[in-house]
Amino acid sequence: MRFKYRIYRLFEVIKNFPREVKYFIQRGRRGWSDKDLWSLDDYLAQVIGGSLKDLSSTIHGYPDSKFKSFEEFQKHLVELSDAFNAYTTYEDKHADEFRDLQRKHGVRPMIEFTGGKSRIVPQEERGETVEYTKELLELFDKQNKHYKDIVDRMRKIFDVWGSLWD
Repeated sequence: MRFKYRIYRLFEVIKNFPREVKYFIQRGRRGWSDKDLWSLDDYLAQVIGGSLKDLSSTIHGYPDSKFKSFEEFQKHLVELSDAFNAYTTYEDKHADEFRDLQRKHGVRPMIEFTGGKSRIVPQEERGETVEYTKELLELFDKQNKHYKDIVDRMRKIFDVWGSLWD
C-alpha cells in the first residue's frame, strides 16, 4: 500500500511540475500566484509570519517611541510571527479535533471516498446523536475562541505599523 502511494505521488509531482513552475514564475513577477489566491489569507499569514521572524533576527534598531528596549521590540516581532504562524496551522489542528470527535461517537464523515469515487453521506446514515451534537457545538465554541485570540494577537501588528525596518 505504501509503495503504491509513493508511486502515485511521484506521478502527481511529475504531472504538476509545469504548473508549479508557472506558479514560481508568477510569484517572482508579481509576488503571488494563481494558486495562492485560493487561500489568500493563509498565503499572506505565511509571508507576514515568516518575514517578521526573519526581521526579528536581522533588525538593527527599534521604534523607541513605542518600545523601551531593542530586546522588547525583538520579542514583540517574534510574538507577532508566532500569531501569524498559529493562524496558518489553525485549520489543520482543529480539523484533527473534529475527526477525533467523529471517531469517538462513530459518526461517519459527510463525504466518503471509495473506489476512487466520492459520495455525500445522507444525514440519517451518519449516526449523529444528541450527545455528539452537544460536544460538536462545544468544540465549535472552543475553536471560535481560539480563532478570535489568534486574530487579536495578529492585530497587534498595527501597533508598530510603519516602524518595521531593517
